[in-house]
Amino acid sequence: MAQQRLRQKTLYSMIPVFCLPEKFSIGQLIKVIDAIIEKPIQRKSLMRRIEASEMFEISNEKISSGGAIGAALCTEARC
Repeated sequence: MAQQRLRQKTLYSMIPVFCLPEKFSIGQLIKVIDAIIEKPIQRKSLMRRIEASEMFEISNEKISSGGAIGAALCTEARC
């Protein structure tokens, strides 16, 4: 029952952010969400939710993501 509730909340809230370190990449967030809901999430839909939430800041820091360009890190915006 708790797993089902977590899956449902993940579909409309940003609760998976609390499973990540303070600084994380969008790719890491996608992996956590995919694992919780047990299916791939649409990246475009997630990006709209991230922008609408106004709870994240894009950092100038980068991490190696396996490609030529590092992935930008996000942090939770502090009020």
